[in-house]
Amino acid sequence: MPPFPVSSSSPGKGNIHLTLLPPAIPSFSTLSYTYPLKLLPSNPHILSSPSREEPQPPVSQNAVANSLGSSSSLPNVITRPISVPLAFVVTYGGGLLAGDCIDLNIRLDPCTRLTIATQGSTKVFKTPTLSSNDQRETHTISGTRAISNAHNPSGASGGHFTQTLAPDLTSRQDLRVRIGTGAGIWLGPDPIQPFAGSRYAQTQIFEVEKGASVGAVDWVTEGRRARNESWAMHEWRGRNEIWGVIPVKPDKTGQGPTMERKILMVRDSVILHPDSVKGGIKAVVAGAGVFGTLLLYGSIFAPLSEFFLSEFSSLPRIGGRNWNPDGQSVEEDLSARQRWRKHRLEKEKADGVLWTAARVRGGVTVVKFSATLVEGGRTWLGSMLREEASIGREFGDGALMFVR
Repeated sequence: MPPFPVSSSSPGKGNIHLTLLPPAIPSFSTLSYTYPLKLLPSNPHILSSPSREEPQPPVSQNAVANSLGSSSSLPNVITRPISVPLAFVVTYGGGLLAGDCIDLNIRLDPCTRLTIATQGSTKVFKTPTLSSNDQRETHTISGTRAISNAHNPSGASGGHFTQTLAPDLTSRQDLRVRIGTGAGIWLGPDPIQPFAGSRYAQTQIFEVEKGASVGAVDWVTEGRRARNESWAMHEWRGRNEIWGVIPVKPDKTGQGPTMERKILMVRDSVILHPDSVKGGIKAVVAGAGVFGTLLLYGSIFAPLSEFFLSEFSSLPRIGGRNWNPDGQSVEEDLSARQRWRKHRLEKEKADGVLWTAARVRGGVTVVKFSATLVEGGRTWLGSMLREEASIGREFGDGALMFVR
């Protein structure tokens, strides 16, 4: 008999459940994680009282009460919570070894908000490749790091790990978020930094109920430029999906349990593989050192969405001409926003920033961006978010840590 009971926890598994306590305070009812994942809650951001000009999706008392089990001490209609919690997603060692698997599930009850951040870029370490002379094999079973002797069939050095896996192991991160009515989440991580020879795959799935909002940044760098690494990974895969959740009654009488139907609103998938095109990954990115995606959906992110679409429509077009006699605009005649835009365009040109924005099916706004260097992309994205200012106002300064 072992001295301690065998744990039933899965390695790399994390769960976050955010509920609403009276009068309107979000609280972590569940916050659990297992190695190599770690979840660190931080001080919440206190929201100011909304002005009359700010439309907010109302949430009925019953919707909140269903998640609490009681409707006492709750107002008849809740428009938004008092505060926004902040949680950091951390991995031991600051990155993922070959075969590490992170599986994080988040559930936001109605009228709650959450900010997810990281404490730095997520490193993806090299995947070991065995040659015919290798005597040892590094492998992972169910996300647990282990080393066993390749010539020891009894598996003595690896305990109960007797299965032999392929030497090329992919590091994974899977995120699934369920966002209740009137709730919102902001995902603002630092970029993924895949080292040379690494393999990485991630999936982020957001399920949004009526009136829910989601904003997510997903970006990846070329690797360690100081070590002359430039898109030298074996493989990088990323997929982001937003699904709308619609309640459906099982029959015409409206009796019985309510079912639900899910509608895919957007799926954004990126695959980087050296064999995908002649010249490898570097030929695909065309000199960019970082590229990323920003997804925006819902009423909370509507102002930011309109801002990106407006700024994109005002970008200089091919064939455009400045009709000022001296060939330059008059700085004194520009408004504060126009001066900011003028300086931003100059910075974009210097940093090699390219970007586009579009609204797709279901009202989701997709922004794609790239830059020659990571800092150039960080500066551009931070400038856009701070100028529009709704992220800091609605989610707090912690939501902008990744662009400082």
